[in-house]
Amino acid sequence: RSFSSREPPMLLPRLESSSVYGLRHKARAVAPILDGDTCQFLLGTFRFREENEVHLLEISDDDSEIKLKRLLAHPNEIWHLASSPTNSSLFFSIYEDGDDSIILSNSSSHY
Repeated sequence: RSFSSREPPMLLPRLESSSVYGLRHKARAVAPILDGDTCQFLLGTFRFREENEVHLLEISDDDSEIKLKRLLAHPNEIWHLASSPTNSSLFFSIYEDGDDSIILSNSSSHY
């Protein structure tokens, strides 16, 4: 798309800070954890026909650092994650193993 002299190009907003979190495998699913005290997310990897992982991440308010709080094994590639609206330690994952499957997991268990 070309811009005329009267129409300025659209600029992205400038971010004050940014954070990066590295994974060993590709990720497809991310979900916020609905807990008012901290900024936490679930991140699910997507490795076809192999064991996958769910990462429980917390973002620090002070320096925007991303910290791994829990690492959980998952039997299949993760298509979708959702946290429980009533219990922040529970989450649902959706995956396919021939049939669509749903797992209810507790994020307080880890390896």
